[in-house]
Amino acid sequence: METYRLWLKPDEEIAGFQRLHYEKVEVGIADVIQRGIHPWLDNKDRSNLKDKLVEVINRPDLKIPQLAEMGYCEDVSEIGQSHFYHGVAAEFETFLQEVQRYVYFVERLNFMDLLTLAKQRLKRKWSHKIAKTLLEQTCNGFDAMRSFLKAKDKNIKISSYDDFDRCDLEEILTLADFEGEDHTLVRLGLPVTNFRSVQLLHRITDERGLLKLTDSIRNFRISVQTGRRYEEENLTYNCQAKNGQVHFIPNLERDLDERKKALAIASRWRTDTGRYCFNTDIAQVGQMVEEQKCEVTFPCLDYMRAPDVVQSRCEFISSKIKQIFYTWFSELLYFQGLTEVEKA
Repeated sequence: METYRLWLKPDEEIAGFQRLHYEKVEVGIADVIQRGIHPWLDNKDRSNLKDKLVEVINRPDLKIPQLAEMGYCEDVSEIGQSHFYHGVAAEFETFLQEVQRYVYFVERLNFMDLLTLAKQRLKRKWSHKIAKTLLEQTCNGFDAMRSFLKAKDKNIKISSYDDFDRCDLEEILTLADFEGEDHTLVRLGLPVTNFRSVQLLHRITDERGLLKLTDSIRNFRISVQTGRRYEEENLTYNCQAKNGQVHFIPNLERDLDERKKALAIASRWRTDTGRYCFNTDIAQVGQMVEEQKCEVTFPCLDYMRAPDVVQSRCEFISSKIKQIFYTWFSELLYFQGLTEVEKA
């Protein structure tokens, strides 16, 4: 079973700024069930994981207060959106890549420090291109740009936009000429201007950096391979974990051979006396998944809304059951779900 490990790594260009990094790692089913580590199922994942992460990263308490007031903690709702659907797995990884590319994570930061940093970077990289971009972004059109340069040097001849490129703007203009154009300086001086608190990772990972959005995941489904060729030969159990134990409830058809297999599975893994439904401990579940190459899915896991109720199914062989017991079985199954009544 896989999950994501997330961590923050110092940015290669700017000291004190960090970027998100991630990788897929193996995780045991016990971590998923007991600790709530997210079980990544690729395109079978129906947990609305990306939507939940978008909700968390946009929470006001994870934005940097002064920077948020000035527009430097923009929502990331549109990050990772695509005009083409490539599946849940591709969409989620695209989202992580976009956060990595377009969001800085910081311990603390105020606007004056941000402005100072932007100015320092612009001074180091000062060029004709930067000077022209600042001129264009702070002046409203051709006449304003020409007037700005004329105020610096009356001998400058400007009759067309092409003339701006014929001037040595990096020599004529200095960064001090754009004092007061704070937002322009910040957005031109920094590669990214969207910030979040490093506390984000404490909200969505455990101490190992494993993706975690809930305390535990109690309900899941296990499909046990009972044949060699077809998925239809698998025996499916709805499972519920509680107090270190997992209760297995099978979906059974009328096929007697399938029921024999269910009896054998219960006999092999149970820690109680259940014949079809049975209990086992979480360590046994991990061993069962590995030994019998089980597929584990989580149809009830949804971080954004209440999931549908998952039900188990059992078809009776009416010719084998007396009517009085059939009625009793039906009523009990209706109110309690499939239980140990098969032992009657």
